[in-house]
Amino acid sequence: MLEISDPLLARCPHSDMRPGQRLYGPGDPAETAYLLLAGGIEIRRAGPEGGPAVQRIRPGRLFGAVDLLAGRPRVNEAFCTRAARLLIVPESLIRERLSETDPFLQAVLRISCERLSALRPELW
Repeated sequence: MLEISDPLLARCPHSDMRPGQRLYGPGDPAETAYLLLAGGIEIRRAGPEGGPAVQRIRPGRLFGAVDLLAGRPRVNEAFCTRAARLLIVPESLIRERLSETDPFLQAVLRISCERLSALRPELW
C-alpha cells in the first residue's frame, strides 16, 4: 500500500467518480496510474455487455500501472462501483521515481510488465 504522505504524490491531481462511471477502457492510452483513496473500482474484462470483474480495487491500492509500464494501451475496463476519490499518478512521476532505482530492477519491472500485459488477453 502506498503512503499518501509521499511528497511526490502531493503533486498529483484528484478525481471524484460516481458509481457506474467508466474510468478507462480497452484501447485507451495508458498514461496514468491511479491510487484509490476512497470508494470502489472494479477492473473488468472488456466486452459488449461488460465482462466479469477481474479485480476489485480497495482504498489504498495502486492500479493501472501495468499497461503504462509495458507501454501498451489499456486492455481491460475500469468502472466505479462506489462513489470514489482517486489520486491520478502521471506517467512522468512514475518514470521520475523509477529513474531513482537500480537499472537492473528497472529492467526486471519493465520486462515483467511487458510479459504480464502480453499474457492477459490469452488468459482472460
